[in-house]
Amino acid sequence: MLQTLKKNQYNDFILKTKARIIFLPTKAIELANYFYKYPDKENTVIAQKVLGKDYSDNYYRKLQSQISKAIEQYWKVVHSLENPLTNTILEKLYQQQNTELIPLLLESQDKEYTPIDTYTNFESYLVKKSILQWLEIQQHSSTNNLIEAEYRLELFYAVEKLQLFIVQASHKNIFENESNLENQTYIENFCTNNKGKNATLDILYLTYQLLLYPSETIFDELVVVVQNPLTIPTDLVRNSILIAINFCIKQINSKNQKYIPIAFHLYKSSWESKLIVDATHLLTPFSYSNTIAIALKMQEYTWAKNFILDANTYLPTAYQETYLIYNQAKLYYEIKDYTQAKKAIIKTDFDDDLMSLNTKCLLVKIYYELEEWNSLEYLLESFYSFIKRKKIQSFYKEYFGNFVKYMKKITMAIPTQKIALSTKIKNTKTIASKDWLLHILENKIFVER
Repeated sequence: MLQTLKKNQYNDFILKTKARIIFLPTKAIELANYFYKYPDKENTVIAQKVLGKDYSDNYYRKLQSQISKAIEQYWKVVHSLENPLTNTILEKLYQQQNTELIPLLLESQDKEYTPIDTYTNFESYLVKKSILQWLEIQQHSSTNNLIEAEYRLELFYAVEKLQLFIVQASHKNIFENESNLENQTYIENFCTNNKGKNATLDILYLTYQLLLYPSETIFDELVVVVQNPLTIPTDLVRNSILIAINFCIKQINSKNQKYIPIAFHLYKSSWESKLIVDATHLLTPFSYSNTIAIALKMQEYTWAKNFILDANTYLPTAYQETYLIYNQAKLYYEIKDYTQAKKAIIKTDFDDDLMSLNTKCLLVKIYYELEEWNSLEYLLESFYSFIKRKKIQSFYKEYFGNFVKYMKKITMAIPTQKIALSTKIKNTKTIASKDWLLHILENKIFVER
């Protein structure tokens, strides 16, 4: 790696190691000088000569590793100096001989930041600009200013780390392996010790805690913060609201019904403020459907009707017609206008397999409520064939397959089978519309058809 450096770059590299901007032990610097001066000689021969009686394979490999890391750090410094703002901060810190702060600043410089409307870039830019302003007004090294600068750099570092943890936790079960969370204890201690000092740090830390240590107490704290965002960047608030809503949905799925009105309030308020709409002015189909589902559970039918129409234009174009038809039919079903619900979807053929499965499931309910038994029997057969034929995820095959299976059993059941069938449905973990199946079984009138 040393040979990737030109002569002037190598000299600059050595100067920065001696100034402690880049960490490299004296012995490693000496070894690097010989390696660079004699590129054609065998490295182990050079190492034996330089290290003398201290030479060992392990020690030699350790110094090699330190040299490689130092070169990587050097290129990071070079990259950082291309940013005038960062360059000025580095120069000021170096002039004040405050070298402990330099590695922290450099560690945050993996990519360029500009003041655009995303919370990562926005926070990074403001923090660095604040440090620069404080350093610029100093005539001499000031303890108070350096403490403030150090806090700001630690704040920057904590914000960057927390957002990384949140992304990891949101996409996979990363927290089962603590080694993936570099400096986790340091970040937690910093956030705890500085609670209330910075709104951005507070909301990130609460979001991180809700993902890692979910509890009602943390959820309640986060909800208070996201509803009073003040100057917190929009993307950060949006992400935290969605994570809070996901917590609600998990609680609702666990039969904790008190979270239904809380989830509705979060969806409603974030829609009215447009926080639920992303930076490209789009609403995800998942958020659209979930908002409607929660509103219907709350029997907020007028609000749901308006939302279905108003929010539909915020969906990606490819989803607009499909989701409009399905959710209007769902609304009609909930207000018991089964005939209108049937008209909305009876002749609809969706390209999206998952939407087709949900639509068929809804149509089964409509036929049952309308007592159209022949149509119901035919639909259940075609529904079963559709599930078998389509290449869909195994979860959905089981989820909707069990719905069809037990719906058939309910339609054919006799009074003596009621209790056993109810128990089987209750014990089935993966099944669509479980509560509805249990409801119609409980209220089934056994008649000859």
